[in-house]
Amino acid sequence: MALGTTPNFEDVAIGSDIPGLEKGPLTTAHLMRWSAAMENWHKIHYDKPFAMEHDKLPGLLINGSLKQQFVMQMLAILSWLLARVMKLLKKLMVRNLIFLIKSIFA
Repeated sequence: MALGTTPNFEDVAIGSDIPGLEKGPLTTAHLMRWSAAMENWHKIHYDKPFAMEHDKLPGLLINGSLKQQFVMQMLAILSWLLARVMKLLKKLMVRNLIFLIKSIFA
């Protein structure tokens, strides 16, 4: 199931894949554009030699706000899944309640 598609609850079965979140490969240009948009000009986000030599990092750092954006996108996918689970639970609760009422008054 691709990101951006929203199947109906009935279309999803146990074992179905939930939508994924695919990003990348991220390039230095992506990181630089995000840094510019956030007005974060620290060179560790776009200058690999500086990040490795000056700050002794293994490579470029992804901006925290960019990672947070990816997390929020993944949470949106999970909220889609949670909404479907809650719909199923509601159906089950109503069915059980109806069964209980019929049993009591039968």
